[in-house]
Amino acid sequence: MAESNVHPIEEDCCYYCLSCKVRLYNKEIVITYIYSPEKYLECTKCGEFFKSVFMVTQKSSADTPSHRCGNCSLTFGNSTQLLYHSYNHSKDWPHRCPFCNRGFAIASYLEEHNRERNIIRKTYCRKCLKWFQGKCCPGILRQLEGHIYCESCSPGSSPIEYMKS
Repeated sequence: MAESNVHPIEEDCCYYCLSCKVRLYNKEIVITYIYSPEKYLECTKCGEFFKSVFMVTQKSSADTPSHRCGNCSLTFGNSTQLLYHSYNHSKDWPHRCPFCNRGFAIASYLEEHNRERNIIRKTYCRKCLKWFQGKCCPGILRQLEGHIYCESCSPGSSPIEYMKS
């Protein structure tokens, strides 16, 4: 191929043919389709020459606002994700379960948690080995493993709402 017919690669970008572009999914890049009727463009990955390629460039920090956490420096795609993440640091959740005190950023997540909590589960007392029924928040049985007691064996307040059999 004549060298004058090959398009020079622009600084800070790469060209990919359709088959090599398939695996390019990254939030930090910009993909632009280019058709060059006069010049051939070389695919950075496979080395073949094409008249139509995808130009890939890094996103500039000037192109998108940074959503970086001030506590741990994690970055997020948008301000909403950063806000939800910030609740992990502040523990100031807008929605909180009154039973297990777990916090939620979105009301519908708390509603889903409550639906799971309202399921009556059957388990046995780790002290007297009798079966009993109760409602409890999701995950609480795993947290209490080995310390799950029926109402009569419970040493005091319990995260389990006991149900009559």
